[in-house]
Amino acid sequence: MKVEESINKFVESRLNGDSKQAVCNYSYRLGPFIEFCEKRGFENMRDITARQVKQYKKELVSDTGN
Repeated sequence: MKVEESINKFVESRLNGDSKQAVCNYSYRLGPFIEFCEKRGFENMRDITARQVKQYKKELVSDTGN
């Protein structure tokens, strides 16, 4: 499944259980992850490993100056 499609399905799945604000927060916070995947050519969720997620977190922290 494509990364963006998978994330959209996750967000949609939360519509019935979480507040509207929480769902908006999911969308907002997952946007940069989608961009990260697109920049690196990760098209499918199966292409993403724990190593890539760790790299994303590392870059996220360095971008915020922490």
